[in-house]
Amino acid sequence: MNRIIRLLFLLYLALFSLNLSAQDSVINKNHFISLNAQFIQMKDEFNYGLVFNGLNLGVRYSFMKTSDRNTLLYAPDLAFGANFKKGIGIPLFFRPINLFFGFNINKSNIKPLSIGPYIATNYHWQIYPELQSGRMFWFTSLETGPEVMFTIPSKSKLFKIKVSNSLAGWTSRPEPSTETTFYSLKFTDFFRNAHSNMKFGSFELFNHTNFEIEMVNPEKKLSLAYEFEYFGYYQAPKYFFMLHSINLKWKIGKNKI
Repeated sequence: MNRIIRLLFLLYLALFSLNLSAQDSVINKNHFISLNAQFIQMKDEFNYGLVFNGLNLGVRYSFMKTSDRNTLLYAPDLAFGANFKKGIGIPLFFRPINLFFGFNINKSNIKPLSIGPYIATNYHWQIYPELQSGRMFWFTSLETGPEVMFTIPSKSKLFKIKVSNSLAGWTSRPEPSTETTFYSLKFTDFFRNAHSNMKFGSFELFNHTNFEIEMVNPEKKLSLAYEFEYFGYYQAPKYFFMLHSINLKWKIGKNKI
């Protein structure tokens, strides 16, 4: 079963890379910046299984290139804040790679529909000074899966909907261990830890779901979106993350080739 999943994963990435080279005669490019106010809930088995609730502030850059046949979207983002339960927690989230390549199934300018694969890297770091001193917790995923983007017109507004779900990938979590009095929070530790103990799997290992609905006025550069995100890691130590976000998005440029 694992061999089949790995083969599908590699074929999926090969198809993704192959189609990135496709060229069309007319290409539209758009750039966006988003400010995201987020409510998060986190439950880490390593942290006594407590559910921490908190607020985050996030920023996201988006680059979208569209043509008659394809849609390319690159949208990295960064978020940080504080969460609370038994003391305070300090979370940091970083998504440096978030790339979608879609095939335009419905080429209508009014109701476009694009379906294709995405590939993303997600880094979740948490520190709980009052419960765990300087001990670092993390969840990392390098993943791929299907994504759908479509638009529903409503009077003078457009509702753009994006849905994705992980299919397979590599993950990293801390190994179960006893308490220690030695902690290190050097800059290099964040990336060294986040790439240790990597495991490959599919739905039996983890799941990542993302849903976003954006309300757009075509005559304005500012839009408003609601986003829901869920991560679940199902092997010990288990980890669950849920996010609700209100996103303000500005179009900052448009070019045509």
